[in-house]
Amino acid sequence: MSATIQDAKCVLVVGATAGIGRALALAIHDLPSKPTIIVSGRRQERLDELTKQGERIESMRIDLN
Repeated sequence: MSATIQDAKCVLVVGATAGIGRALALAIHDLPSKPTIIVSGRRQERLDELTKQGERIESMRIDLN
């Protein structure tokens, strides 16, 4: 038996402040397994806004420049 994203209890989404990363974080949040989503990105204000979109979304500001 192999694990899938639907079995995940916690998922880290890098680059979640816009575009595909943001959409991915919100889609994973809606999975029936109800995983905790840790979103990361450079823009703290966008991370803060994203954490308000779901009760299991947490954020971590990361800037790798």
